[in-house]
Amino acid sequence: MTEQEFTYASGYCRAHNSHRLLECTFRRDAGGAAVLEETDCDFPQCAYSGECVIIREARREKGASQ
Repeated sequence: MTEQEFTYASGYCRAHNSHRLLECTFRRDAGGAAVLEETDCDFPQCAYSGECVIIREARREKGASQ
């Protein structure tokens, strides 16, 4: 079992039309790559998830792939 890694990322959220601070949870896969597991927003169902700058920043910080 791999340990969870947390990171915080902030930026402009188009869905809420405001600045947001998100907590993102990552796990490392068998190859050591970070995989986004959970956020404290509705990212998977968000209409703007494909262009979310907040999640992109969190993934960049953890070295995760899209």
